[in-house]
Amino acid sequence: MDNTYNFTGLVSRGNKAINERYRPRTFHEVIGNNETKEALAQWMESGEKRGKAILLHGLSGDGKTTIARILAMGLNCEEGDTVNPCCKCPSCIAAMNKEAMHIKEYNMSALTTKDEADRIVNEMYDSSFTGRNNVIILDEVQGMSTGSQNLMLKTLEEPPPNTYVILATTDPQKIIKTIKTRCLQYGFKNPTNSDVKQLLGSVVNQEMPSMTVEQRLRILAACVGLGFREILNKLDKFMKGGGTDSIEELFQQDYVGIAKAVIKGDYKDVLMQIKKCGESFEIEGARLMVRTWLCNEIEYAMDKNDRHRAETMLRAFRVFDKGFYTDKNPLPSFKADLFESCLIINEKG
Repeated sequence: MDNTYNFTGLVSRGNKAINERYRPRTFHEVIGNNETKEALAQWMESGEKRGKAILLHGLSGDGKTTIARILAMGLNCEEGDTVNPCCKCPSCIAAMNKEAMHIKEYNMSALTTKDEADRIVNEMYDSSFTGRNNVIILDEVQGMSTGSQNLMLKTLEEPPPNTYVILATTDPQKIIKTIKTRCLQYGFKNPTNSDVKQLLGSVVNQEMPSMTVEQRLRILAACVGLGFREILNKLDKFMKGGGTDSIEELFQQDYVGIAKAVIKGDYKDVLMQIKKCGESFEIEGARLMVRTWLCNEIEYAMDKNDRHRAETMLRAFRVFDKGFYTDKNPLPSFKADLFESCLIINEKG
């Protein structure tokens, strides 16, 4: 059983979008988060003693879902349990084609009610599961209501035989304590400068080898703070544009425009920035970006001994502490929060 985790190089696969072509299928291909990978490799090696419920947490695009899929495939690889599945056996091929009956994946941000959670729990006991190990991946679990999370407790504590449950979240604070205590927890961090170099070097050398050293260095600098998925998506846009777009503008973090508009208290600009995001708009990502910028403003005001501005920004920051939205269309609630924060910033004191 080969559970080593050192990186050997990304591989381009087919004509899919770039983030899918370079999505790792083994720990050999996963860049960064070495401590977490090592801990998960040890978990895999523990065999029947391994815990049946795992919680992966970290910012969006840091590799949580990718790791979950690798673990699910590795738990059923015909070469034995491994974090480096062979990707050749029938079980691995079915998993890669998303046709494996023994691997179920759910986006919990879209399944928030108790009835939907109850249905998923019942499906965990579905006798049609056929693998050596059945794996349930619950992505974006921060979108579940407290009631829905409570329905999962007994299943996490005593899952069906040969069943593993892997949860992934961008906001572990929204996961109830009783869920956390029933899971082994593994954290993911944003890519380091070295990780981004490795990613860019591997992808650019295959996709756009003519890219100049100057362009590579500017892209590297512009990628600070971005997740792997976001870097690949922006690199894809850059290459499709023939490498002529403004690197600094193209690679700026998503939702920065919304955050800047909030800091100015300009609600009309907030709405314009949301419209610019188009179909790719994700409320959770925008919310995190606004909170980050407001926090930075608080620190800046404190450094300048501007107590009034620091207090104003703190009140605006607190607007987004209300927990998460459970309605089917949370955008109106998020817009109202943005509006409230703009009102606070515009108050005369």
